[in-house]
Amino acid sequence: MCGVFFFLHLLQKKRNILAVHIAKQLSQKKHRSKIGAVHLTHVFGDARKVALLLTPPLDVDESFTEGKKNGKKGNKTKGDKDRDDKKRRRDEGNETKTKKKGNKLRFRIRLIFGVKNEQAPTKHHPEEYSSDEGDEEQGASSWNCWIPRTRLFPDRCNNRGAKLNSKDGHDNPASEDESTPHYTNALAEDIHLVSTTHLISSTLATLTTTGSNVTPTSSFHETLLLLKVWALQRGFLRGHDTFTTTTLALVLVYLYRTKAIGRRMGSIQAFTTFMKFWSEVDWLGESTLTSGNNMNAAKLLAHKMDKKAAFVIPEEGRNESQTISHCEQSRLYAKDVRDNGHSGAPKTLLDCYKAHYTTFSSPFSSIASQSHHDSPILLDPTMTINYLARLSPSFVKESKAEAHAALRLIHGQEREGASGAGAFRKLFLETNRFWTRY
Repeated sequence: MCGVFFFLHLLQKKRNILAVHIAKQLSQKKHRSKIGAVHLTHVFGDARKVALLLTPPLDVDESFTEGKKNGKKGNKTKGDKDRDDKKRRRDEGNETKTKKKGNKLRFRIRLIFGVKNEQAPTKHHPEEYSSDEGDEEQGASSWNCWIPRTRLFPDRCNNRGAKLNSKDGHDNPASEDESTPHYTNALAEDIHLVSTTHLISSTLATLTTTGSNVTPTSSFHETLLLLKVWALQRGFLRGHDTFTTTTLALVLVYLYRTKAIGRRMGSIQAFTTFMKFWSEVDWLGESTLTSGNNMNAAKLLAHKMDKKAAFVIPEEGRNESQTISHCEQSRLYAKDVRDNGHSGAPKTLLDCYKAHYTTFSSPFSSIASQSHHDSPILLDPTMTINYLARLSPSFVKESKAEAHAALRLIHGQEREGASGAGAFRKLFLETNRFWTRY
């Protein structure tokens, strides 16, 4: 997929049509012996992004198949049939366990369709669609995607309908009313499917054995498993406006790379660190707001932007601040602000993310907001994708409350968590969905 479809808001539709055509081909009868069943599903909790779920066929017992074939040949007497039935039952009794293990479904394959990030960028971008041709020469060596790198700034408008409705007919990157940060982030998700997997796997590769009984790699997987069970018991995983396995793993990657989780920590210690981090960070910039704060919209927005946390996953061999200062995307944004002279535009790319993922709405304000951009921020090392952009303020507040309750159980501050077994049962064994919490 290439061209300017990302401007026309048709990229997802064309990808979904491609997925349906591939599903139709794989569902043909001639492929069933190797592929089995093909089902449509969605990814990232977004029903607009279609993926394919391939279920391999179960193994069919060869002796049973041969018996069916032999049974079709000729006519057998009643005595022959009785002897064959006894022999078949005897053979089945001896091989029941083997057959059950052979017929057990052990895996499924999920096909996710994204944007190719290996071809060189195109040399011609229609002027009516893009005003970012200036980054072609600078980004040609490091950015191999047909979507220009500057189009992934959170202040860009990548929805052609909104752009054509502007007064002057030209793109205005600094206009918050026309910016499409969530749609832009959805484009970045399609670009970074492979690089996100590499980010997690490269972090695991750096966790070498330390000579103790607990290896860091196994601790990472065990911690992720505990987080998944904790989230599933509370309805915080695999749904709309929830965590995904990838987002949980990426938060762990950030904690490992910033050394908040050490290599010698076990899974319970790492789980506790995750809960502490998630519950104490001011993801929305609202922790210091009270009902007595009487602010207008501009002051409230500025206050939330100042207090809101934003994180960048460090590159290997660098800390977080060094990653931001050496980031090519950050330099491109600073150059764009200098060259175009946008009035009132944030000075840094990180501040730009804060500005376009923050609104002036809050629980203590009666000011209505037509925007739904209020989301937590966790960026990849290239600062082109926000891994937490799909989480709403209500989910963040509810998950933070549950993480704080988990910490109280772990530290024995609750009656049920006085014993270790009680805390483990409350955290991982008991269902605690919203209808039991309220």
